[in-house]
Amino acid sequence: QKDIRETIDGILDEIEMYEITKGASHLYTADRLKRRLIRKLRLAYDLKYSAINDDVLFYCGKQAATIGKCIGGLIKEAQSKKK
Repeated sequence: QKDIRETIDGILDEIEMYEITKGASHLYTADRLKRRLIRKLRLAYDLKYSAINDDVLFYCGKQAATIGKCIGGLIKEAQSKKK
């Protein structure tokens, strides 16, 4: 659980740094962290941790997909500003 929380904090930190610096590299890092978050959730589910059941995994997957869409939108925005 600690790793999952730290990964979420990392995503938020990178997005905050993007807002401050406008460096797209922070968005790519946030995207990598989002993929890491999904892997950690899936691993917790596969190892049958008590806090992760089918419903929790489904909910977290939907939320991670929403985060991914937001990050993707920011990446597209940053790329269009670069051109």
